[in-house]
Amino acid sequence: MRIFRENIVSPDNLLVIKEESFEYNDFPFHSHPEYEIILILESSGQRFVGDSVTDFTAVDLCLFGSNQIGRAHV
Repeated sequence: MRIFRENIVSPDNLLVIKEESFEYNDFPFHSHPEYEIILILESSGQRFVGDSVTDFTAVDLCLFGSNQIGRAHV
């Protein structure tokens, strides 16, 4: 399994807010040094964080720690 090393923040930014809308999301496993909060407003699928796999439905909120490997499969 290949892990995508995502580059999110430039050294000048303290906080980055990114809004994305997907009809279908199959983002690869990824990691980055920044913390990440993911809010899913309307969907269902599986969340992979570290060695945990969890099903979710409807609204879902997840906090990824620094250098945590994870993804959401919607």
